Amino acid sequence: MTGSIPPELGRLSELETLVLYDNRLIGTIPPELGNQARLKELDLGENRLDGELSAELGNLLHLETLDLTNNRLTGCVPVQVYRVHYEISNFEGLDLCPEPDRPALEALYQTTRGRGWENNQCWMEERGPIHLWNGVQTDQDGFPLCLTNLPKYTKLYQ
Repeated sequence: MTGSIPPELGRLSELETLVLYDNRLIGTIPPELGNQARLKELDLGENRLDGELSAELGNLLHLETLDLTNNRLTGCVPVQVYRVHYEISNFEGLDLCPEPDRPALEALYQTTRGRGWENNQCWMEERGPIHLWNGVQTDQDGFPLCLTNLPKYTKLYQ
């Protein structure tokens, strides 16, 4: 199969599986695929897809399999996508997009001697999104809403 993925596939409201693995597909992954509320498997690996991932792919809350490997994707993985799919996908060659509030949390960690915290799991991991950091709760876009269970701090709210 050759050509591009038509955005109209996003209108197939009952679709649960979309496997277009190992074809000669080109172009970008249409953001409309994020409309697939029931999609459990999305396999677009081994094609020639390019461009950046859209945040709309983070709407695929029921995905159990996501394969985007061996394409020509560029840019970074939006926080909305990584947050939902980090356990089921290999984002080979793509970094997590910068999280705007990450530097503030890193500064908190550094100035309060975070290495000595009892519960500092996942803090300061390069590829891990901040919602995985112990005590950090974020909204769906990755912005911190609440910091809790940090040493000598009861709660810090935005």
